[in-house]
Amino acid sequence: MTGKRVLLAVAVASLAGSVYAFDPLLFVKEVKGRATITLPKSDEARTLTDHRAYLYGSRIETGAASEVRVAISERNFIVLGADTVAILKVADDDTANHRVVQVERGTATAQLEDDFDKKGTKRVTLQTLAGIGEPVSGGDYTVTVTQDEDLSVAEYVASRGEMKLYDNALFSIPALRHDYRVAVATSSDKGFVRVRDLKGRFLVDLAHLQNADGTPKTVEMQPEMMLKMWRKQSDIGGVWAVTVLFVDAKGGLVESLSYNVKPM
Repeated sequence: MTGKRVLLAVAVASLAGSVYAFDPLLFVKEVKGRATITLPKSDEARTLTDHRAYLYGSRIETGAASEVRVAISERNFIVLGADTVAILKVADDDTANHRVVQVERGTATAQLEDDFDKKGTKRVTLQTLAGIGEPVSGGDYTVTVTQDEDLSVAEYVASRGEMKLYDNALFSIPALRHDYRVAVATSSDKGFVRVRDLKGRFLVDLAHLQNADGTPKTVEMQPEMMLKMWRKQSDIGGVWAVTVLFVDAKGGLVESLSYNVKPM
């Protein structure tokens, strides 16, 4: 038996015994309805089977009225809803115990035990074209990705627990909790980003901006308020020109900001 087959057999046996650990393999706990999986470096979609282990980097697609429950560690799960396409993978930085759920469309929920990150070593991020949601504690966290004409829209909610939500280039929400909801829309080239408060009150930090006293520029969001952000890179020097509009619940302009960012 080859080394790879031995690893697979041991991992499957361990997972089947209900001892889930962050591992080179993900474990499909349950499949309801119809779902397929495409393994890394493959173009062939296979029927997804529950109580089986698969390679990280696999692409899972669920059908109508279907659901897939994946174990990523002991008592911690990712649930993919109906009509969902997502890739479950190891983070590109390859840090120990960082798993990524990359959602292309549909709904993914992270169901994490209260002691999920007790030792400060485990990470799960719900990533979309629009932003990255990162739980900072145990709880239930959901992202739903839809298409609105030429915009990809990701709605994030922390129904139990607390989550960071950020786009490394433009904004971050340090604490999304109490069932608060936010929708982040973006164009395919990330030239336009819109952050809309659907429920709750929370703060948004604007990247690369500071107040007069040197503290980070922060916007306090309330339901139906929006941040609209445009960015364009110049042909000379590669400098990014960014414009930010802060719009109130009635559509009135609260504040307009513009700044330039040098390329990294």
